[in-house]
Amino acid sequence: SVSVVSSLNHGNVALAEVVVPPMRHFSNEDGVLVGEIPLPDNAIIAAIASKGEVEVANEESLLFPGDKAIVVADEDVLDDVRMAFKGL
Repeated sequence: SVSVVSSLNHGNVALAEVVVPPMRHFSNEDGVLVGEIPLPDNAIIAAIASKGEVEVANEESLLFPGDKAIVVADEDVLDDVRMAFKGL
């Protein structure tokens, strides 16, 4: 699911929270590297919330089912962001 946390005041940029679903194409136990998630050009994973901890994301960060990815994206690509996570 994608939940828009905040819509930034200028332009059409949104801060969204995406819960990582159970994965079909990656190992749920080993996780998936942020860099392997096929996000659209106008979207980045800025942070990861997992087990009560929050960290700034980078390409080597791992996501597991149930983690929350904090995504900064143009509002018009939020559906593509949702589909990228759904396709994991």
